[in-house]
Amino acid sequence: MREIMDRSEPSDPPDSPTTNPRDALLQSVSNNTPQDFMNFMTKHAGKINLKEIMSSLSKNQNEALWTSLENMCITEILGLDAMSEDEKVQGKTDVEKLLYPISLLALETLDCLDNCNSEHFLNTAVLLHGILQSLERAALQNNLVNLLERWWLKDLPGKEELYPETIIYLLNKVLTPKTTKVDSKRLWKLREGLPLIDLNNESSNHLKRLLLKCITHEPLVKHTEGAKFLGGLFHLNLQFVESLHKAVKSIIQTCSEQTLLKYGEMYFHAWQFCNEIFQDKIEKHCIQDLMYYAIRVHRPYDKRFRMILRHFHESKMRRGVDAMLVQLYQPILWRYLKVESCTVRANAASILFEVFPLQDPTTTKEEADGLMQLQFDNINNLLFDEAPLIRAKAVTGVCTILTLYWKLIPVAVISSLLQKVVNDLANDISSVDVRVAVFQGLKLVLSNPLSQPTIKKLFPVFKQHLFDNSEKVRFAFIGLLLAVQQCPIIKVFQQVSMDDLLLRLKEDGQQVSWAISKLIFSSYIDHDIPDNEKASRLVHLIESSPVACRKFFQNIHNWMSLEQSVKYVKFLQRTVRASAIQETAEDSEDSDDDSILVTANDTHIIAAFLEAAVLLWKSIEPTLRKKKEQCESLQRISSKFVGNIFGRFSANKRIFEALLMMCEYIPKSFLPDLSKRIMKKVENLPKAKLDPDYRSSVLRAVVSWGQVGDVLEMTYVWLYREMTPNDLQQSRTSKGRRVKQKKQDSHNSEAMTALEVLDYLIVTKTSRDLILATQREGITEIVNFLSGIKQHIEKALKSGGQQSESTGMILSDKLMCEAFSMYCRLQNFLYMYETGKDKQATIDAMIQTILWAEREVLPVLTMSEEKRVVDIATATGGSSTDITEPAKKKSRGSRRQKKARSTSWPTVIKSTNIASLAETTVETILTIVSDMALIGLADRDLANQIKEFCDLLMTRSQGFAIRMLPKIGQLSEQMADFLFVPREGYKTLDEVKRSCDYVSTSISRVVMFLARVLQHDKTTSEKILNALRPHLNCLMKSYYDETLEKETADNDAMSNIMTSVITEMKFLIQQEGEIEVINRVQDLPAFSAFILKILIKQKYHGLFMFELLSCIKSNAINSLHGMCGLLHLIHAIKSEKTGAVIKDIVKSIKLQLNELESGLDEDTPERYLYKDAVQVLIICERDLDK
Repeated sequence: MREIMDRSEPSDPPDSPTTNPRDALLQSVSNNTPQDFMNFMTKHAGKINLKEIMSSLSKNQNEALWTSLENMCITEILGLDAMSEDEKVQGKTDVEKLLYPISLLALETLDCLDNCNSEHFLNTAVLLHGILQSLERAALQNNLVNLLERWWLKDLPGKEELYPETIIYLLNKVLTPKTTKVDSKRLWKLREGLPLIDLNNESSNHLKRLLLKCITHEPLVKHTEGAKFLGGLFHLNLQFVESLHKAVKSIIQTCSEQTLLKYGEMYFHAWQFCNEIFQDKIEKHCIQDLMYYAIRVHRPYDKRFRMILRHFHESKMRRGVDAMLVQLYQPILWRYLKVESCTVRANAASILFEVFPLQDPTTTKEEADGLMQLQFDNINNLLFDEAPLIRAKAVTGVCTILTLYWKLIPVAVISSLLQKVVNDLANDISSVDVRVAVFQGLKLVLSNPLSQPTIKKLFPVFKQHLFDNSEKVRFAFIGLLLAVQQCPIIKVFQQVSMDDLLLRLKEDGQQVSWAISKLIFSSYIDHDIPDNEKASRLVHLIESSPVACRKFFQNIHNWMSLEQSVKYVKFLQRTVRASAIQETAEDSEDSDDDSILVTANDTHIIAAFLEAAVLLWKSIEPTLRKKKEQCESLQRISSKFVGNIFGRFSANKRIFEALLMMCEYIPKSFLPDLSKRIMKKVENLPKAKLDPDYRSSVLRAVVSWGQVGDVLEMTYVWLYREMTPNDLQQSRTSKGRRVKQKKQDSHNSEAMTALEVLDYLIVTKTSRDLILATQREGITEIVNFLSGIKQHIEKALKSGGQQSESTGMILSDKLMCEAFSMYCRLQNFLYMYETGKDKQATIDAMIQTILWAEREVLPVLTMSEEKRVVDIATATGGSSTDITEPAKKKSRGSRRQKKARSTSWPTVIKSTNIASLAETTVETILTIVSDMALIGLADRDLANQIKEFCDLLMTRSQGFAIRMLPKIGQLSEQMADFLFVPREGYKTLDEVKRSCDYVSTSISRVVMFLARVLQHDKTTSEKILNALRPHLNCLMKSYYDETLEKETADNDAMSNIMTSVITEMKFLIQQEGEIEVINRVQDLPAFSAFILKILIKQKYHGLFMFELLSCIKSNAINSLHGMCGLLHLIHAIKSEKTGAVIKDIVKSIKLQLNELESGLDEDTPERYLYKDAVQVLIICERDLDK
């Protein structure tokens, strides 16, 4: 180094401002002292151009520089080995601080090709390559990888030594979730070095693991360069090909479709650019394996394998692909097209149509023709396959082939295929999907212009499918008509009539209506014709079918711009106004014609025009609201229009409702006089006796103007006047409005109207949102007032239907029931849409309501069922007191209950509707509590209270309870779902056990009550059982799913079910004696058949059988009647999958029968019953042996 410095030009001392940076650099490394070098690099960081310095070095100076840097690296790196573990942490940091400036110098040295051949420079690079993976500083690692990567790309000597760690670093980098396309390109550039690594050597195991991870890393696969790089991995090693393919198959079921397509490109790239040895390996082990899976795997995974193969199928024009596909498909495709499995045949058919035509350019013409004929023969067979799925695929495939190769296929073949599709498969009554595939396929064929003349000739054959029984087929047929509409040589309305289309538009659902509206749109809507012609077309549509006209205007906004839609609404208003005021359309600013097509007497036409305008406006309202100027312009014009014609046509109900619907989109400020008139109509609703649609129209308009507060105040006044005695009515409400005292009529028109209005307000979203946003106080006041309805019901029940007229208040049973229901609904309404409110108040109120019903309502049901006429002495003597006393409650609600006051019941129940009033009240409670559980507004106290209430109901009023059994079942189901839903506090095993016990008791209660009823009342309605079945089904499923999962199940519910079934079977034998053998579950007695069907459907009959076996082994069934009934039960259920337990049951019964035989005398009924049991036992054993 000193020699080199001597030969260099004289330089100033390092600290001198005139020191040459090059000389300073050489001076800093001359003593092999890392600190001097680092001081220099730190001092001149950002101040000197390293590239200029390195390019100015002579060969000797460069050699000396890298000799010193190599020594520094060796010294510092080896020095780490002599350090303790604690010292190594700081030592490693110091080494990285030294290596970072060295890496900067190395990068600049690479740009000076004359200096790159230094042996010491290479040694330094090799040294840095060796420690690359152990470095922690990311910037240093990146510099070194850039150095080694550029070294490889410049093809410098020694590049092979720098490759292994570089490729491993890049592979690790691309395996991160945030890998970029740049990373994939860097890998692609270094692909040529991979063959240098011996993958058979154990030292390359880590690299192989990384490569296998890369091939399943979706971000890398999705990049084009990444897919190419991965394709090149198949050329490294024959054994490694199998590992790569296995890794790809492991991810096929879960990766995205885009990744699957990239895998196809990867396999194609691997197959295309390799030698014959690897090509044969890839074909036999990879591509053909994918073909096998694409055919044999179950749906929907077959599609995923076909997506990988799609790149090969679409690349048949490339050299060698066709021959390869023929060779690989030959041994599998034709065989699997004829297998017994429908799924496999369907997959093979999909492959055939996707790869068609299969042809090998290397074969003779005769062989090629034979292969083509083979394909058409298989296609013909597929068209008439016994499986509808395959026929549908065949139709789609045939139509795709005709579309792509119409010009190449012989005319005779085309005609034959189309005849089969149109004449046979279009009329396939066994499959809707096949018929749908026909019309979807013909739509595809029409996209080829050469096919249109042929399709035109075939059209009369299948046009009747406009009236197909299936809506899916009709929709597909309309889709074909839409495609025909684009064909110049086929006229749609020559093939199908407009009347038929309007009929289908009237009758069909939204999907078909949308398609027909699009089809006829241009026939009725044309913006470039005069107004009178527009009106004429619309009148024709209205007169043809008013319903179709309304559906048409619900859809046409899809094919009109916003501006066109607004203009058409104005045109409709203009036409109506002209007919109303008997002036020509010329007076309007956009007039095109001066004739009046519609007169004032054509009220049905005017109404249809207005409805069309409203429907179109409603469709564009969300978009129009964003265009402020256009929206205000339409609103102002519409306000003048409504004001001009409202008075003239307000007597016509249909026109009046249409105008009110239009008013919903016009601000109240634009209609000050009309809004007052409408509000007056709201005030007169109790007198008007309007139908619900008319009332809804009025309320909808008022709500849209934000006057929901006024409506609520009116409802309060109506309720207050009819539900408050005259002597208690105040002159003003709490809001200050004067209330005129009024004698109530027996029809309660005002109160009933108020309840109907409230129902509309809380059901309709717009009004509901307004109430919750601005009228909480008003609705709360109504709730508080309605809370007094319980007192009215109580008085009505006690008075036996007699209401005193001295108070001026007579409430009908219907009003009381509706008011009670509304009170409960409003309570839930306020909680459900109010965030942050303590739900406990609502729950407590419902608990008190249930307690009230137990005390005041259930006794009426008891009296109604047991005794219509009650003696005064009986009522006062205490014999009926037990009925009126509520049961002792265990719930928190019971502890809050006040002491029940004694009740004196009248001698005679005067009104036959009193029982109905009580029943409706109970039904309302069951419905409301069920809804509360559904929305999560419940707790365990409410659950316990309603359970006890149902127990009392089933105990005291069996006749009514059996009618309410579906409601009770629904309530139990909803409460079980509520208790089993995970929530805060639902974590302890004790809490889970309590919930399971509750549901188990609910199941037992319903089952035992039903068994008791069916045993004594065979006429119980099948309708009730059918309504109960789904709720009991879900209830048992929820219970056993929860208990079996958490292993908290008890046997109480199943034990009660089993006991009820055995009791019924025993009772049957006792009543009937000897009976015919019961072969099926549905032939069992009513309850047993009902409950066992549920257990079998849910696959819980195995639990039933185990419980039955346990009962038999415990000798709980020790009577001959019970054993005989049990054998009939076993014979009926033996065909179900019960496992070995049924054989154990039969063996146990046989042992007990043998024990019973010794105590039986000859020629006694018991002996004959025993023989009958033995005969059934023999039949059971014989059937089980089979």
